[in-house]
Amino acid sequence: MNIKNAWSTLVAFIRSVPRADWWAVALVMSVSALLCSVIYKVHMLQTRPDPRLKEFMGDYVSASSEPGRRGSIFDRRGRLIASTHFGKFLVIDPVEFPGRRWTTDEAIPALAEALGENPTVVGQAIMKSVRTNERVWTAAGVDLTSNKPRPSVKGLDRYEHIGPLVLSDRQLEAITGLMNDKKKRMAGMFLMHRPVRDRVADELVAPMVGLVGMHDDTGEDEGKYGIERRVDKKGIDAEDGKLQYVRDAAGHPLWVPPDGYTPPKRGEDVVLSVDLELQKIVSEELARGADDVDAAGARCVLVDVQTGDIVAMLDIVRDVKVKDYDFKTFIPKPSAEVKTSGTRYRVIKAADPMRNTPETRRNRCVEDIYEPGSTFKPFMWSTVLDLGRAGLKEVFSTENPWKTPEPDKRWLRDVTRRPTQTMEEILVNSSNIGMVKLTTRLEFDEMHSAVTRFGFGRRTGIEIAGESPGGVTPLSKWTRATHVSNAIGHEVSVTPVQMVRAFSAFCREGELAGTVTDVRLISSIGDKPGSQRTERRVLSPKAAITTRETMRGVTHKIDEALREKTGEADWKYELFGKSGTAQIPVSDRDGRTLPKGSSGYYTGQYFSSFIAGGPVVNPRLAIIVIMDDPSPTVVLENRYYGSKVAGPVARRVMERALAYLGVPASPPPSEAVKAHGGD
Repeated sequence: MNIKNAWSTLVAFIRSVPRADWWAVALVMSVSALLCSVIYKVHMLQTRPDPRLKEFMGDYVSASSEPGRRGSIFDRRGRLIASTHFGKFLVIDPVEFPGRRWTTDEAIPALAEALGENPTVVGQAIMKSVRTNERVWTAAGVDLTSNKPRPSVKGLDRYEHIGPLVLSDRQLEAITGLMNDKKKRMAGMFLMHRPVRDRVADELVAPMVGLVGMHDDTGEDEGKYGIERRVDKKGIDAEDGKLQYVRDAAGHPLWVPPDGYTPPKRGEDVVLSVDLELQKIVSEELARGADDVDAAGARCVLVDVQTGDIVAMLDIVRDVKVKDYDFKTFIPKPSAEVKTSGTRYRVIKAADPMRNTPETRRNRCVEDIYEPGSTFKPFMWSTVLDLGRAGLKEVFSTENPWKTPEPDKRWLRDVTRRPTQTMEEILVNSSNIGMVKLTTRLEFDEMHSAVTRFGFGRRTGIEIAGESPGGVTPLSKWTRATHVSNAIGHEVSVTPVQMVRAFSAFCREGELAGTVTDVRLISSIGDKPGSQRTERRVLSPKAAITTRETMRGVTHKIDEALREKTGEADWKYELFGKSGTAQIPVSDRDGRTLPKGSSGYYTGQYFSSFIAGGPVVNPRLAIIVIMDDPSPTVVLENRYYGSKVAGPVARRVMERALAYLGVPASPPPSEAVKAHGGD
């Protein structure tokens, strides 16, 4: 159709329209022309805007995030330990607060009452920002006496968090009432969402589980201490969702594009190897034992020897009267005549003010080291046996006291004094003299290799930050004095977790006897605790089982003592183990030296410990109990030995734990085994 024909058609149409309707046609054509003009103008503004408008233009697509929920933590039986819910906290904008219908003197008491806090504390937090803003406005030339709204200028304090990290239901209701009051609404108040980590059984697992907090830079949740810190790498941390939407110039949402919403992703759940019921058993017995001897603290680790799973771990610190050592007071060398110095020095590090809540405190079972004393002897004794350097029935002279040969020249004494003892009796009676004579048959490199092969001097890899590797003298600095000291558990520093892992070598059956497995607190995601274990051989099966059989008699002496003291008897399970009593060295020196001739160990202060496995047939669990610094009264009464203060705790924990796990009772021990004893 050409232009002439189009024009003719248009004229014919107009003539056909009644004259009375011409105005309507004219109106429609005018509106159409106007719309075309507007569309053209919008197109030009979008494609070729005036340079003066460019600074006001932007992408009218906004986004908001939706926080994801951090995964939960469960114990090995599926009991909840930690989970996340969302709460709200209060933010105040001091530029807008409290609004025209309130004065500051009225608003602050009303806000403090809603929060249930001291008005002075709330007022100080708000007025500090208010005064800062007044100085900023004054510097910008703003008239503070004017009723006009004050402009936004650079340097103003905005959005201050007021009140608790999470508002309770009562606080939330009161704050919402102030914000929504139609007659006298309080301005400049905002409720913000935040995830809240709930923990169950804090009194049992808080230091182990740790704490979730905000990242210093991003403000997002992250594990700060304990297991919570380590499991961030295992997918427990959530991924936030995202909502994108198109808005108008005033910021009002218009629509959401088809791909504009990504839902949040919940973090993976984590299953621990810990059993809360076993943790409760340990807590009760450890507290009872520490109270009995007024210890400064106590530690316990309970391990499933077949899997390496730590099924319970607890560390307690008691409030006892102690004094910090001044590095000026002379400490006499230990002697039979001087049992205590009369002063009880601090042997457990004072709590860091920044880590003085249950979930942030050090876990001394993995972070703090100690000298193991006689509990170290089974490792050295079994090495001599494994290398064939002595026979079980070989007799050694154990005259008491005895001075070690040149160049060490050290006097040694035994608690159980016998002129001669067999190799078996040396371990059962915990003879220092016999152990030194046994280990002199090892070369330096053989003994050093044995110590490191059992895992001492390096971290276990347990899933708690801050684990100590302990300390082993390097072979290049190994001396005869080192050789003697290691034989009786000195000049080597260990953690309780290292000790119980190494002891599990005596607790396994068949071809697995003499092997140790990695210890852990966290199971693989989706797997049962105990999977993916790694065994490492440290002894031959024969040497491991023989060492276990030799230690059977030690616990019978403890059983007999408990029967005489408390009437406790008829134990269902036969155990095997070793006690240890080691003087506590002066630590935390920070470059300070002791007075000349002073002992490096506190007089009359000990780490009293007991390590054990059970039952003897098909062992299921291994345990270590350490009593940190039994009281001077206990020392004067000669009750500070590991067999007397830590042994009963280990015995009671194992009895209850094995029964809880449904382990069959042990057959009655033979009279020959009952005859063994020693400390």
